[in-house]
Amino acid sequence: VTLPSLSAARPPPSSIPSPPSFMTEALFAGGRTLRHLLQAASVAENSSLEIKHGAVIVRGGKLVGRGCNSDRSRLTAIAGAVSNNIALHSEVAALHDAHRWVL
Repeated sequence: VTLPSLSAARPPPSSIPSPPSFMTEALFAGGRTLRHLLQAASVAENSSLEIKHGAVIVRGGKLVGRGCNSDRSRLTAIAGAVSNNIALHSEVAALHDAHRWVL
């Protein structure tokens, strides 16, 4: 049995996509942007779902809302949520959390 070489399995460097520009900009934008991205990643860890997402809302440099995606049982706490087959997106949860600051 012959195994393929590792070099054959790797794509050539020219075919590896560069990171999206927003990621590059965030890394070089300074401490605040990176701090907010890390806060969103930390919030994502609170999700009970297999694929975890987190979001933060910042106003005037201050964190005013945060949220993670969650299963539909969380939707019962939000007025107007009637569907039983959807998940709550992290950005919607963050807006729900921030409403006291924004409205």
